[in-house]
Amino acid sequence: MAHTIIGLDIGSYSVKVSTVSASFRTLQWTNFREYVIPHGERDRPERAADEALQKVAEAARELNPMAVTAIGADRVMTRFVALPFSDRKRIDSVLGFELEGQLPYGVDDFLYAYERLPSVEENHSTVFAAAVTRQHMGAHLEKLSELGLDPRVVTINAAAYLNLGAHIQAGECTALIDIGHHTSDICIMLDGELVLARSVGRAGLGVTQAIAERLELSFEEAEELKHTEGRLPGPDSGQDVPIVGAAVEALSPLLVAIRQSIRAQAERTQRSVDSIFLTGGTSRLVNIRHWLQAELGVTVNNVSLSTMPFCKVNQPDHDLDGAAVSLGLALMPTREAQRTENLNFRRGQYGYEGDFKFLRDKMKTLIAMAAVLLIAGLSWAYVLNARLEKKLVNQRALLSDFTGEHLGKASKNFKKTVERLKRPQQTQKGETGFPPMSAIAVLDTITRIQDEMNREAEVATAGGPTGRQTPRANPIRNRMEDRRVRSRPGISNRIGNPRGGLTPLGVPSAPTGRPSTVRKETPTAPLDLKKEWKSSRATTDKSGGDDDAGDPEGTEEDSGPSAAAQAKKIELRAMNIDVFGSTNVVAETHPSNPEGQEDFRKRLNKIECFTDAKLHDQGTVNDDRHPGWRKFKVTFRIKCPSPKGSNGKDRKESDR
Repeated sequence: MAHTIIGLDIGSYSVKVSTVSASFRTLQWTNFREYVIPHGERDRPERAADEALQKVAEAARELNPMAVTAIGADRVMTRFVALPFSDRKRIDSVLGFELEGQLPYGVDDFLYAYERLPSVEENHSTVFAAAVTRQHMGAHLEKLSELGLDPRVVTINAAAYLNLGAHIQAGECTALIDIGHHTSDICIMLDGELVLARSVGRAGLGVTQAIAERLELSFEEAEELKHTEGRLPGPDSGQDVPIVGAAVEALSPLLVAIRQSIRAQAERTQRSVDSIFLTGGTSRLVNIRHWLQAELGVTVNNVSLSTMPFCKVNQPDHDLDGAAVSLGLALMPTREAQRTENLNFRRGQYGYEGDFKFLRDKMKTLIAMAAVLLIAGLSWAYVLNARLEKKLVNQRALLSDFTGEHLGKASKNFKKTVERLKRPQQTQKGETGFPPMSAIAVLDTITRIQDEMNREAEVATAGGPTGRQTPRANPIRNRMEDRRVRSRPGISNRIGNPRGGLTPLGVPSAPTGRPSTVRKETPTAPLDLKKEWKSSRATTDKSGGDDDAGDPEGTEEDSGPSAAAQAKKIELRAMNIDVFGSTNVVAETHPSNPEGQEDFRKRLNKIECFTDAKLHDQGTVNDDRHPGWRKFKVTFRIKCPSPKGSNGKDRKESDR
């Protein structure tokens, strides 16, 4: 939606008003009006523009525009201040005191606005500051308020020139000179940035007074003659013409000020002015452009506002010569503004009241909207909270089931469960949050006990240690099994318990004089299966002529053990290992070996982490492998004792 902005240029000769229609995408300069102040009222500058402003206010009531105005250059003091820092907060805190040393009144007596300019040095800044007395600012706002105008922005003319600079700048360094009625403003811009701004008390009024004095005319007659025949030296006139000589005499101080400004700018920036643009009512004098160009040696042109892309005003350039300041002010709140948003005196006690008034008028609507949003937000939060609560209840139930099954104690506290899993603490019963043994370690222990019993039976039936050592004479499998055990350091570290079982992690083994049943590990060369197979066949042929040459694994029946050894043999059929609960081992043996069943149970029960081992008869074997053998089952629980019990003092006598 487009909004209307008016720029008010309140001068001593006339009041210029430019109307701009601006939206997010478009910008149009739609109207320009100039209201001339009667000569009799120009001696009262505070009230001279009342009648013209009254007409502006009447027209503005229908548009309800945003107003932007400027305080006259003769009432504003400008300074360039160099500071050794660039932080805006620090600039705000010290700039007032810096200006106090350069202004003729105290810091409490003036208002200041500033714009930070780019600086070549890092962490340094150059500030263009403008100051006006609080008394004059109050009088300016009071006069406009009486007429029904409340400007959103009160700035200086230099801000308007900066806004126009991007549209009229022809070179890298450009000077814009506004020759008005009472004063003339000089603004020099380098690469679009302000480098010099000053006001000179020589303009069209001096020309009128010089003509009246030289030709002995009244002020009104001299002003009329200036408007119709006023000129400066040029191709069609010389300085000997009285009216031309009067104009040269009046504008010579302005020429000197322009030359000094250009020289000062060149010394400070090491850049010379490329072009000069003229605007203002006095710039309409004939030959003024040629005269300045000849005197300054710089290209001089008039500002052509009608050629700007957003100009929709149907008026000739001659009528728009005085519109530059009003148009630049109207552009200030738009996206066309060039680094001028901070050059605004409406701050503190003189802040723009329209913003607060708008809020007061819309307060009921805003409160109603806020209440609706609050209710909607609370409803959404309630629904979301209910969903989260339901989800949390389900998660806590799952956590309770998990901790009860795997940690032994149900818990609904997520944080404590995570801490327990990360750093398991031993309870009074010696339990931890992790399995006391791995399933592979349990399997390895059971098979070792079986192998140990079978080896002892073979040795006993063979007549002593000189007999056959291994029921399964297969070196390939034995070496592969040794490598498998040594490749699992976690398992081998648990072996070596004084009771022939496994030592849980974190529980030290008790010293004992009984040698370990684990063979000493020695480095071995890589296993060559083909070579080992040939070696095993040769050994078998020499030792007894086994008939299992076609089977590298071999079986107990084929390896040729004695009948007595076969009767003492324990064969494993199935195992169901639950590291957190009960483990079942199903085995079979000859019917004449009931003591072997009990011995197998006792050996399992002697393992540190195996407790409550029980023997169960499973009947007769009916398959073709061992027909007539007895099948039995041993059940026990895996539960490692606390460190206190690792030395065997707390073990039951029945387990010893």
